[in-house]
Amino acid sequence: MSMPQNLKPRHVMVLAAVNCPKKAAQHADFIARSLKSKHIEVQRVNNVQFSPTSREDAERIQSLMQGGPPIVFYEGKAQSNPSWDEVLAMVEKASSHSPH
Repeated sequence: MSMPQNLKPRHVMVLAAVNCPKKAAQHADFIARSLKSKHIEVQRVNNVQFSPTSREDAERIQSLMQGGPPIVFYEGKAQSNPSWDEVLAMVEKASSHSPH
């Protein structure tokens, strides 16, 4: 799946729109703060843009975006409304496969 155009390399992007429910925004802020406390690079954003590579890619993006905020992107993976444990697992799994 295509990643957001403004996602910085090796950063976790945490997306929650300005007009999303307060609880979702608070959860996004919690995830961003928790990542920073672990010295993990994070981008907390309110909007994103994509450049889908195919119709199927556009459908995957649409499905993800309808899954509910926050939406977390990292190293080619994305998840809607994840728990903190799911975010941490996503980051740790991707980092263990990365040649840093």
